[in-house]
Amino acid sequence: MVAAILPVNTSELREAPEAKASAAAEQQFKLALEGAKTAAPAPGLVPVVRTQLSAGQAQEALRAAWEKVTGEAPSDKTLALITAQWAHETGNGASMYNYNFAGIKGAGPSGLSVAQHTREGYGASERRIVDNFRAYSSAEEGATDYVSLLKRRFPDAVEGARQGDPNAFVHGLKARGYFTGQESAYLNNVASIASRYLGEPLDVHGAPPPVLDYQGVQSSGGPLDLQGLYAQMVPSPDSFVDALTITDQINRAALRAFSGQKEES
Repeated sequence: MVAAILPVNTSELREAPEAKASAAAEQQFKLALEGAKTAAPAPGLVPVVRTQLSAGQAQEALRAAWEKVTGEAPSDKTLALITAQWAHETGNGASMYNYNFAGIKGAGPSGLSVAQHTREGYGASERRIVDNFRAYSSAEEGATDYVSLLKRRFPDAVEGARQGDPNAFVHGLKARGYFTGQESAYLNNVASIASRYLGEPLDVHGAPPPVLDYQGVQSSGGPLDLQGLYAQMVPSPDSFVDALTITDQINRAALRAFSGQKEES
């Protein structure tokens, strides 16, 4: 919704065929093929951690973030809309990872990201890819970055949310490329969830969301056990994360890259 390692970027290898693998790189490929016992973490790449929130917890984080970023308290309709997008993007929180509130790609403000499976497009053009998604240490950080992104890059969506208009909100997201799926389907789901949230109180229950500490993984500098890390990824029916498939892709990419480099040597 505990880790993922980026697949080898074979496109970069094709763009620079003259580059020769160092002994260390060859050893890394061999280890990946022999069971992925060790591998060096990519810069900024952190473990995949399921950070499941209730709708009430997500809404409270988004309420505080909206006020912090925009300087105004959100209306009930505004809050219902942005919470509905959170629910749409995370399977009602069940597939929320690393406090990423709405499937935001790239690296977070702290430079952290995770590699996960996702789907791009819809219908006949739909494809399954592995991409980087932003990672955060807390629900507050994730919610604040989400609202900041909306304000900075999706002003029409922000205005739609401010007016409590699902059509304007979703169209503003689609027009600036927030999602690649079908706009009508996205709108129907977000509008339906927002309507439900307006009609019922969302209680905040349970302990506050914990703060994630990535420091031990980032600063250790030692080898990581890929199989062990992927075994800690717990996919759900709503999630696009598939630990075995990602591991298989890493091994296949390593094999292609290693074989190509050996032929060039």
